[in-house]
Amino acid sequence: MKKICASFKDNKLLFTNIILIFVGFLLALILAIFGVRSITRQDMETTTRALFEGIYTSINSELEFSAQITQTMCNDSFLQSMLDKENDISEDEFEQKIAEYLEQIRDVNNWEGAYILSTETMKYYTPDGIGKIVDPENNEYDVWVKNFINTGLEYGADMTYDEFNEQEHVIFIDRRMDVNGELKAILGCAIYLSDITDLMKKYSEEYNVDICFTDVYGETTLDEDELNLGESYYSRFYTVDMIRENQVYTEDGFIIRQYIPTLGMYLVVKNNQHVLSERFNKMLWAGLVYVLLFIIILTWFNFYHFQDEKAVLKKNVRTDYLTKISNVNGLQSNINM
Repeated sequence: MKKICASFKDNKLLFTNIILIFVGFLLALILAIFGVRSITRQDMETTTRALFEGIYTSINSELEFSAQITQTMCNDSFLQSMLDKENDISEDEFEQKIAEYLEQIRDVNNWEGAYILSTETMKYYTPDGIGKIVDPENNEYDVWVKNFINTGLEYGADMTYDEFNEQEHVIFIDRRMDVNGELKAILGCAIYLSDITDLMKKYSEEYNVDICFTDVYGETTLDEDELNLGESYYSRFYTVDMIRENQVYTEDGFIIRQYIPTLGMYLVVKNNQHVLSERFNKMLWAGLVYVLLFIIILTWFNFYHFQDEKAVLKKNVRTDYLTKISNVNGLQSNINM
């Protein structure tokens, strides 16, 4: 070790060369780390966008399909003519015809339920017949009718439990049936909430991403496991910027949200996976190892090269460095001459 240190001390050029190599390697490493972080971030964003598009399209199409079917029901001339005859035929006959209509609609679309609320009689019809007489003023559960009418919206959605099947949570797609500018009925369907959560779980497990629905305040209303009817909680993906921006990069991953009009909520997907950067990292670290080995080999080569040069120079020196008097080599050379 002392010999090596002495060699470094005597060979300033070698020492400077090694320092420059080390500093260059350090700078290259720092730049590589920042480069990898930048590439990883871009790759994660690209990956998340691609995944989000597929997830959003799948879930939104499930809801949009139900909304389109309810629109078809509103424009169904047979149903409109039936409602016009509500007071002209017996209650039992009318109830049977409406129940058969709704049962067929429900079974074809694999819904939890379908309903028609006549605004003239306030009778709530289901595939099982008359479910109840709606009373928005006195029945707490029926307030939704009043609220929906007051919004003036053509259709809306609401996540809640099924009054006639409390074991099943559903998404109600409600739609107005206006005939000649007059509100004739409110109709809709009840979609199994489990159909949506099953899709969420499927994509979550398949692509290793986190999925939830939030309201406009960033509070989770529906995640992969449950519906939070009583009290919403701040999303586990929540950031302050999430309220203002639809795409946020955090330390935990890249988050995208997009509004689903049918549901009136945001679909939120968080992803912390990246694909291209993993391969890039392997290549980068392999390159760094090769560079480091090359530097070590070069350093040792320079060290021994300078040692050999020093020995040759020392052997060829014929005068003393301080006195300039001929040394043994110089004396021998003079004798030989």
